[in-house]
Amino acid sequence: EEAFTRLQSLIARYPNGDRANAARLRLARWENSRGQSEQARQWLSALQVKQLDATQQRTFYRLQAELAEDPVEKAVALSALRANLAAAEAAAESDSTASTEAAEAVASVDTEIDGQLEALSTEELGRLAVTLNGPAPPAGRIRLLLARRALEAGDPENAQRLLEKSSDYSLTPRDE
Repeated sequence: EEAFTRLQSLIARYPNGDRANAARLRLARWENSRGQSEQARQWLSALQVKQLDATQQRTFYRLQAELAEDPVEKAVALSALRANLAAAEAAAESDSTASTEAAEAVASVDTEIDGQLEALSTEELGRLAVTLNGPAPPAGRIRLLLARRALEAGDPENAQRLLEKSSDYSLTPRDE
């Protein structure tokens, strides 16, 4: 409780200080651990993720996914987590141990994303495709899944269009 109060005081005194966002993240994690999801969401929404270091950003995205009330929001957070981990993997190329750990973390999040995508309705997948609006994974994977669903629904023309569109996006080895 005392640490919680200190962090709140730090933020109140220095709302734009160099440690304020990290403090907000700590408070969000603490509130979440106490089962106070709404308060945790408020702390997360008040912070600027770009001012966190890469490790703190991963914590932010993981917590954001955990606290998401909407399945599309959860998928967006997992996609951001994946991008952060992929950047860490690329940065760790010269260190084989760190590179392997980062690759395993990316693969783990990819598995989680796959499960999330499969659980989304076709309407939610469409909303996610628009929300992500970029070429990074899982954008291509979403189009492939939408193509499969169109084919299963008896719409081969739409399936073909979506399949062709998927090549405009980055695909991972598991997508191909």
